[in-house]
Amino acid sequence: YQRRVHGIFKMKWVYIAIVACLMYNALAKWEKPLEISASGKSLSLFFEQKTMYSYVLWRTFGEQQHYGDAFLTCVDDNNIVHKPIPLDPKKRGTVNGDVIALDSSRLIVVALTNFRESFKGKCNVFEKDTKGCQDIFVSYSTNDGETWSDPVQIPRDNMNDFGHRYAPSILHVKELNKLFIFYTNEDYRGKRVSFSEFQLATKALTKETPIANVFSMSSVKVRGGYSTDSVNSTILHAVWQQTSLDGKTGYFVKCTSKNFGASWSPKTYIDNFVIANAADQFAVGYSKDHFSIAYTKYQTDVTVSNEYKEGPISFTQAVGKAYTVAACQCDGKLHILQNSLAFLKYGYVDLGIKRYFQVDDEVNPKIYTHANSFGCAVSNDGTLHLRAVADVGFWPETHKGRVELLRGSKQSQYEKWGLSLSPS
Repeated sequence: YQRRVHGIFKMKWVYIAIVACLMYNALAKWEKPLEISASGKSLSLFFEQKTMYSYVLWRTFGEQQHYGDAFLTCVDDNNIVHKPIPLDPKKRGTVNGDVIALDSSRLIVVALTNFRESFKGKCNVFEKDTKGCQDIFVSYSTNDGETWSDPVQIPRDNMNDFGHRYAPSILHVKELNKLFIFYTNEDYRGKRVSFSEFQLATKALTKETPIANVFSMSSVKVRGGYSTDSVNSTILHAVWQQTSLDGKTGYFVKCTSKNFGASWSPKTYIDNFVIANAADQFAVGYSKDHFSIAYTKYQTDVTVSNEYKEGPISFTQAVGKAYTVAACQCDGKLHILQNSLAFLKYGYVDLGIKRYFQVDDEVNPKIYTHANSFGCAVSNDGTLHLRAVADVGFWPETHKGRVELLRGSKQSQYEKWGLSLSPS
């Protein structure tokens, strides 16, 4: 460029150095799986990002294989599997549940679907079984699981109401320091998606707050998440899959709330699918800036729906046919673990450039593995740590299998090259 000095124009050359940084994806390193139980069914996994502890919720196989005794197993940051903690002292029988841990207060909260009547008495006059009503019981520990509170049933409007409440899912909104429990309620008023708040200060449970009425629900969880909008207001999300009145079509549905759950938006139908099973055909990942839904229509490619501050965007990933999917979100990426019946695949969506990367074609080959919970965290050295709880050898016909914890890690690798430009 030219610069005038004391009335004389002088020419000055500027040397520009252009440096490009190319990142390529290294395969994730998957360690030998850790056995949690030689015989059981996994219910949920929570991977605490700061302590790097894994909390695995699972149950044994009880009568008719539909319920059993619930246990919580902790795996610490040294990959030591601790002794299982029994969580159903009254032996009500556990169907499903969820767990969450808060490292700042040593608090662990567990929500279990148990039978209210201890298998005695009909839940309503239309049912032929006598197992009793299913309801959700919550217990907690404030000393890393050494001792536990007595299980407390989520309050009903009328404790004498017949009906079921099941499939709890726990959400911790860090920005609000609030703990929400989402679930399905089925009684004489119909079926609906609801939530209750676990108040961290008093350890008390609020009564049910309805979110939306539904036609019919499968046995999967109502999954909650949160994000912020363009003015940094917190948005709660509730996502589930339901069926049509004739039972032939399924839908992925979402509602949102901008006032901490006091009121919810009308239902948004994300997509529809042909009814095939009642498995986890969708998963959510969330952070302050993004809310993502990954789903499969059963034996189809995975579709990812991302809601950014500037608006939603959806795209389908050609990653092969998937039966179920699990997901988690951290470091600006949505990490996806999909079950293709014979093996697991791992990949991620870079939420910044909105692109999918396939990393591992076979996470745990040659065995049938169903992973229903996926967690991730990034350590101080930049390593991505992945955790998944899986049912190995679990088949619906036999209801036999073992529970394992899958462990993976991955570091981004960079290759740098530069080119200098000069006037010559």
